[in-house]
Formats: sequence, C-alpha cells, structure tokens
Amino acid sequence: MESGPCGLCPDFWRLVTVAMQTPAGAVIDAVHRKRALLAVSLGVLVAGAFLLMGRLSAVSVYSAQFLIAASGAFLAPTVAAITLGIVGAGAFDKQFGKNQACKVR
Repeated sequence: MESGPCGLCPDFWRLVTVAMQTPAGAVIDAVHRKRALLAVSLGVLVAGAFLLMGRLSAVSVYSAQFLIAASGAFLAPTVAAITLGIVGAGAFDKQFGKNQACKVR
C-alpha cells in the first residue's frame, strides 16, 4: 500500500519541526521580548490553520503544515523560557510541572 501525497504530510510536518528546533532555541534565547515572540508564534499557527480553511491544494496544505510545524517548534520552549524568567531557576521545576499538568491534550 502506497502512502501517496496525503501520507507525506505528517512526514513533512515532522521534518520541519525537527529542523526548526535548534534555530528556534537560538532565537528564543536571543529575544528579550519572549511574550511578543509567543504572540507571533501563535499568529503563525493561526495563519496556517486559516490557510487550511481555504481552497485545498498540495501547495496550500504543505504551506500550512510548514507554518504550523514551524510555530510549534517555538511554542513550548517559549513558554518554558517565560516560566524560567518569572519564577527563576530555583522554582522552575515545580512550576514547569504545574504547567505540564495543565496542558490541554
């Protein structure tokens, strides 16, 4: 059974996420306005979702997957960086555990 074009979307999404993780970490560390970075990342994710609501073609689906995957590489690390900045290194583990417990699945 062949995966075809539809089966390649998840692979493309995963590859983009993996490729963006290191650059995302460097950007997050370098940016001082992390809340603004979080807002931009959410905006990119929403733009990808809206792109999927339009006329579907291979280009639009892969573009949307790229935007969503790229923003995903920024979201969790940015929240972790904001948490570290708010509570400090001493209380980070406890607060990060609370953040993870509240995560929507």
